[in-house]
Amino acid sequence: MSQMNIWQGEPELTIGDVIYPPHGRLGPRIQPNLQLVYVWDGSARIWINGRRSDLQAGECILLLPHRRERFAFSDGSSTHHGWVEAREPVLEPSFGGRLGSIEGQVFRTPGTIRDLARVGTRLKDDPRWGARKAYFALCGAVLLTFAADAGIARLEGAPPNDQRLPRALARAIDEIHIKTARIEGVGAIATAAGVSQQHLARLFRTHLSTTPHEYLWRVRTEKAVDLIRSTGLSLTEVARQSGFKTQFHLSRRVRDHTGVPPSELRLGDDSATRLR
Repeated sequence: MSQMNIWQGEPELTIGDVIYPPHGRLGPRIQPNLQLVYVWDGSARIWINGRRSDLQAGECILLLPHRRERFAFSDGSSTHHGWVEAREPVLEPSFGGRLGSIEGQVFRTPGTIRDLARVGTRLKDDPRWGARKAYFALCGAVLLTFAADAGIARLEGAPPNDQRLPRALARAIDEIHIKTARIEGVGAIATAAGVSQQHLARLFRTHLSTTPHEYLWRVRTEKAVDLIRSTGLSLTEVARQSGFKTQFHLSRRVRDHTGVPPSELRLGDDSATRLR
């Protein structure tokens, strides 16, 4: 699936996934990005410049930049939703006009998006995808799949293939990306890979120039950064969903990774939604 000529320049594309507990809330905020939001389980009410849209499981909506938004998730159950976004994009004018024509509309989520999103979320920062260009292409494929289903774009081609790594290392990477928050440590990673911890360390050092421990914590930290930037979860919930035992450890890792504390990552929120 090609990205076509829908951007002026090359925006940063990213994918995310989050579970809100009952009564979850986000915003008000000013949306800086182009963002496709899809609900897998639960429900969401979204106010865009004061106009309400209701999403149920299996539905999605496109959010455009510079709108004021507020989210309220299901009161009776957890809500699992994901998103793909282009950060602060500059759209090709004709495509921007087509996006405006579907603003606020709720669509059924195309079935292929779930598969693309699952792979994209699992393989985010996976070295088998090589340069960031390949990862961006997959995120772009999700956006274009939606746009094609909505009748405002055309799909061509196919997503890129992964790069080959030793099978044990590939299994270890899968274990880390699938069980980011639940994995017990390097011993569990080695068991899933079917090798000793010493051999696993050699594989990571040879092919990725890092250790299994540092790779695991980098993945956890980047998941936490995504949740802080793109959701209304408290730091306690962000820590739980990304595998940190304490907020202090989370805050230290996020600051080391980004250069700023978590409180400065949540852009566009009003004071009512500041991190606690």
